[in-house]
Amino acid sequence: MTVCELCDLFLEDRDGDVQAGEISARHFADLKRAAKFVVDIVDRRRPVESLAPHDIKDIRRAITLRTKSPTILGNQIQRIRQIFAWGFQKFYCQTPVRYGTAFDKPPASTTTPKTCQICGSGRTAVYQTINGHRLISRVRECRCCGYRWKTRDELIPDELFDVLSGNWFQPV
Repeated sequence: MTVCELCDLFLEDRDGDVQAGEISARHFADLKRAAKFVVDIVDRRRPVESLAPHDIKDIRRAITLRTKSPTILGNQIQRIRQIFAWGFQKFYCQTPVRYGTAFDKPPASTTTPKTCQICGSGRTAVYQTINGHRLISRVRECRCCGYRWKTRDELIPDELFDVLSGNWFQPV
């Protein structure tokens, strides 16, 4: 079974789940994007059983180059793991793919704190700055003391953060 064949069979099976209403069309689109990503990075004619931890490391490196957010990285890793696990569970692969440590989730220290660093309150709101239809920034604000901090997927430079007024923020 090649990587391309496995991804095609996986997507056919998951498309049936979309038709049955078990998963959303958006989730299926994310799975399809992940499958296409794997086929683009790994040789499409390569047998799944021949994948080694260094190949998985190459896939992770390619994901890391395309995204800066640890959340998106973790989600993409989980989707790709789901493809290979499905192939093993459905007996398309004789052995499970060995990931090594390359497909571990990003550490929790890389995600944005959800509690206020000033007062310790967990009551926070997320606001985002929109320019047209493009997300420019995402900011978390404490509902107790009003302190604001940027999330890690910030796309604007630090010097512009203080320039932005409350009018620019739209609740998420």
